[in-house]
Amino acid sequence: PVIFLVLPVALGLGLSQIWIYTFAGIYGVALLIKSMQNPEYLLAIFALYMPLSKMIPISILPNINGTNILLLLCFIIWAVESNKNRQPFFRSLPATGLMAAWGIITILSGVTAVVYGGISHLLKYLLEFKGWIDHFLVFFIFANLIRDGKMARRMVVYLMMGTFAVFLFGLDEMLEKAGRSSIEKSRVLGPHLQPNDFGAFL
Repeated sequence: PVIFLVLPVALGLGLSQIWIYTFAGIYGVALLIKSMQNPEYLLAIFALYMPLSKMIPISILPNINGTNILLLLCFIIWAVESNKNRQPFFRSLPATGLMAAWGIITILSGVTAVVYGGISHLLKYLLEFKGWIDHFLVFFIFANLIRDGKMARRMVVYLMMGTFAVFLFGLDEMLEKAGRSSIEKSRVLGPHLQPNDFGAFL
């Protein structure tokens, strides 16, 4: 993938949108096929991309971006794995019951918003609401697609790599902003493009 993207730049051709989207389409299909044999490929890319998703949004159409595409691919692989292994879609694992209860309570807060503010109030904050629900989806995707302890340990390494990449971006920005005239001007946005989100992530 790196050669595919770097070669045209090295030849001085630049990267056109057609080239990038063609690459993304081919690579996405190849990833989906490979992940049907082993979901670790998809989970690894998800773990490495998510911390940088604000900085590299991969917007294709309104509400169709890299994060949503990866979530959709994860759901497809989750369904394939569940069918292939003849196991329930939601496996009973430690902490999943507690997380499911928390998720249901969270979704009920959307009902509360409709009751007190009308459907327009919920629609106004629909993307933020969906973004919060995504946390639960990611938890259940990972819980149900991680096959064994060895794969779980490798997933921790991928998560550490993603976190370290975020830290390096933040460190570089901190060194660049050090010594500015005010605290506000010195705040580190990080790949999250928002200092509080960056701090909370770390």
